[in-house]
Amino acid sequence: MANGTITFEMLDRPVINLIYAYFHHTCFCLTTVLMSIGIFVVYKKSPKEMGHYKYLLLYQLVSVYAAELYYYMWRPINGFPYITIYPAGPFELLPAQAVIPTIYGVLALLVGIVHSLLINLLFRVSQIFYNTTFYHLFNKPRDLLKLFLISFVMFQFIVFVPFIGFFFHPYDYQVAIKTITQEEPAYIELIKQHPKFSGCDWSDSCQPFITLAIIVYLPFTLFIIIMILATYYLYYKQNQFLKSMLIDRASDLNNMLFRALTIQYSLYLLLIIPSVILLEFGAFSRPK
Repeated sequence: MANGTITFEMLDRPVINLIYAYFHHTCFCLTTVLMSIGIFVVYKKSPKEMGHYKYLLLYQLVSVYAAELYYYMWRPINGFPYITIYPAGPFELLPAQAVIPTIYGVLALLVGIVHSLLINLLFRVSQIFYNTTFYHLFNKPRDLLKLFLISFVMFQFIVFVPFIGFFFHPYDYQVAIKTITQEEPAYIELIKQHPKFSGCDWSDSCQPFITLAIIVYLPFTLFIIIMILATYYLYYKQNQFLKSMLIDRASDLNNMLFRALTIQYSLYLLLIIPSVILLEFGAFSRPK
């Protein structure tokens, strides 16, 4: 659809937006209660045998809740088929120019969740490689701290790389809005009702970001997937090797903890992948 074929009724859906708002309010309240309980249990009730692993679990819980809180404050409403957004949460008090830093914040927090899950997964697997370099790397606090800081900085740097394009080609949301409204006048009324509306198109100042994002984020995603698969393979092989040496209870407990991390990753991917697909659809479905 293009050149005036989009109507205002197709863009503005008050009932759907209201349902979305109530749903998000409910989810955020439940998340706050459950996360508070989870943080309290991990911090106060963890046995001494957990050692510094409990701090990795706390890092994971805080990372997830920080992303949830941030997204709740933003609550973006998307306006496809263009890459257009206006905030429905407290972030609507920010100027429209803040959309780029806001998107960066979301990506940084999401990658923080990936980092926390990966660190916890590797720690769990390292415990069955007793008295190896892999094991000592995760059980010596100083080595673990170095690994944590280096990997965290690397992950966040990868998030930042695509945004470098905006330093050389500054984002001008007014130019983007002008392009969109010329092609689809229905957006004019939407912008009047939502002044913090912002968006971009392949032909405007978002092009460097979209190009760099595809070049950087795609290999990074593949790298994470390969690491997860390799970790599962190492765990499976080592667990098969140790199976005859472990008592049934210890083996069951180890498998239970590993399955818990697997489910966490699966749920996270199930939540994130649909959003990524929708964003990619918006990026490549510019009306003609």
